[in-house]
Amino acid sequence: MTRALVADPAVLGVARINWRSADQSVFDGIRQCLAGDFTDEAARRQLNMLEPDEPASIPLADARGDADTWGRIPRTYSTDLNCWRSSPN
Repeated sequence: MTRALVADPAVLGVARINWRSADQSVFDGIRQCLAGDFTDEAARRQLNMLEPDEPASIPLADARGDADTWGRIPRTYSTDLNCWRSSPN
């Protein structure tokens, strides 16, 4: 995916990614990384929803949730153990 970067993140302050690269090998790499089991058409539709700029650094502020301020809607999280994207390996 680094081949999809179109500028220096240190200069811009964001990682600018060309999700719609005309280079088929770049598209294939992005599809395999983010949507490996999608058809090319479905992967392109998915990529159309992504923003080209992502923060280039990890925020340093404490970002932990606090039960008293998190909200009143109960949340449940689940993990699909068959999904390669969430595999610990």
